[in-house]
Amino acid sequence: MAQCKECRNFFSDENQPAFGDCIRKTVDPRQAYFTSKRMEALRDTNDCPDFSNKK
Repeated sequence: MAQCKECRNFFSDENQPAFGDCIRKTVDPRQAYFTSKRMEALRDTNDCPDFSNKK
């Protein structure tokens, strides 16, 4: 069972290591931009379509 902290898109918070930001690049017909979402590091990623292993 994978966790958010094992994802390439997850960047942990220096002040609160139990949390971090999931940052993903989104591309639409007009532009490309980054989205950020606050996540728990130990959250289960079975339902995440954008999970990408760091290794």
